[in-house]
Amino acid sequence: MPNLSRPLLMLLVAGLVACTAPRSGGDEMALATSAVPLNTEAAGETALGKLSYLAGLEIKSPDPRFGGYSGLVLVDGGRRLLALSDLGHWLSATIERDAQGRLRNLTNGRFAAMLDDKGQPLTAKEDSDAESLRPDGRGNLVVGFERRHRVLSYKLNADGLPFGSPGLPVAPPADPAFAAQPENGSLESLAVLPDGRWLLISEDGRDANGGARVWLRRADGSAWDVASYQTTGIFQPTDAVALPNGDVLVLERRFTVVGGVGARLARVRAADIRPGHRMVGEELANWAPPRAVDNMEAIALETDAQGRTIVWLLSDDNQNPVQRTLLLQFRLD
Repeated sequence: MPNLSRPLLMLLVAGLVACTAPRSGGDEMALATSAVPLNTEAAGETALGKLSYLAGLEIKSPDPRFGGYSGLVLVDGGRRLLALSDLGHWLSATIERDAQGRLRNLTNGRFAAMLDDKGQPLTAKEDSDAESLRPDGRGNLVVGFERRHRVLSYKLNADGLPFGSPGLPVAPPADPAFAAQPENGSLESLAVLPDGRWLLISEDGRDANGGARVWLRRADGSAWDVASYQTTGIFQPTDAVALPNGDVLVLERRFTVVGGVGARLARVRAADIRPGHRMVGEELANWAPPRAVDNMEAIALETDAQGRTIVWLLSDDNQNPVQRTLLLQFRLD
C-alpha cells in the first residue's frame, strides 16, 4: 500500500464520505415518458365511471433502481410529484403540464434512499417495504410499511422533500391484530383526515366478519381506535386519500391469472369513518384492459384553478419487465 501523507489521507476519506452519505438534493434519475390513452381500443374515450380522463404517461428509466412505486403525493404547489418505492427509496420529478393543467411530461427526476431513525439507508426488504405515504399537516410525511408493520414520520427539508431525513417511529396501535397482519399484506393504505385523524387500512388483514381491518389514530395522537372496511369481491385496498370535506377515496386492485389485472375506486363518506363502524365505499369507477391499468397502488389529489378535484393514480411495476409504471390523471365529476 502506498505511504500516503496524513493530509492527503484525510482528504481521500472526506471525499469517500461525501460520496456515500445521503444528500438532501438526491441523485439524478433519468426518466423517459410516453403518452397513454385511456382505452387502446377506443380513441378519444375519456369517461370512466364518475371520473373523466385527462392524461396519462408510461414512465421508464434506464436506472436499475427505478420501480416499485407504491405511494404518491404532490408537492411544491403541484409542480412536482413525490413517490416512494417498496424498495426503500424516494423519487421526485417536475410535472410539466399543458395550458389546461393536463399532465404532459415528467422531468428532473431525483432519487434518494429512505433512511431509518439513525439516518442509515433502509436496505433489507423487511425494513424497506414502504407502501403508503401522506403529509400529516405538520410539516412531515408519514409512511406505512409492510413486513415490519409500522409507521415512520419524515420531516421535510427546505426543498419540501424528505430527502436526507431520518424516519422516526410513530407509536403503533395497541390492538394485537396490528402486529398479526400478513407479512406482505398490511399497511397499503394511509389517509390523513382534515380533522387530524389518521386512517390505516390493511390490505389482507381481516376481522372476524371478513372486513379489512382499519385503525383510526385520534387527532391528538393519544390512542388508536378500530373499525373495518367492506371489501368487494377479490378487490383489495391499496391506498386511500381524504377529500377536503372528510370523505375518503379508496383505491383497490385485483389480479387473477385468468382475469388479469383490474382497478376500482370507491368513496367512503366522512360520517361513516368512526370507531367500531364497518365502512362501505360507493363505487366511482371499475376498470380493466383495454383501459389503462396495471398494479394500481398509489393515489393523490389536488384541486385545480376551477375548484375541481383532480385524481392522480400511480402503478407499481414490481420491477417486472411485463408490467408498467403508469401515472394517470383524472377529474372527479
